[in-house]
Amino acid sequence: MITIGDLRKAGWCELIKLAFGRRRRFRVEGNSMLPLLSPNDEVLITVKSNVSLQRGDIVVAKHPDDKDFILIKQIASIAEDGKIELIGLNQEESTDSREFGEVSREQIIGKVTSIFT
Repeated sequence: MITIGDLRKAGWCELIKLAFGRRRRFRVEGNSMLPLLSPNDEVLITVKSNVSLQRGDIVVAKHPDDKDFILIKQIASIAEDGKIELIGLNQEESTDSREFGEVSREQIIGKVTSIFT
């Protein structure tokens, strides 16, 4: 499970991966991931679709009802059938699986690797 201390600032290795297209950059909007991620924080994510996922990972995903809306959430659970439950850390201000249900693996864009500053 990722904690505030685990999510590090992007170092030179992450920046090289970004330069070579192995990372993508996303900006956080809203308060759903406080206190880990604040509005306007930027994160780097993996771009490989076959990256391993586990409970506690922070991921960027497509909203199941609006494919143009991108979410940053934590994985609460992964079912045997591959369905993934996503939650926001600030549950009072989060739209997550409690509202829209589980998401498929295909809706996961990537796993957050670091904060980009």
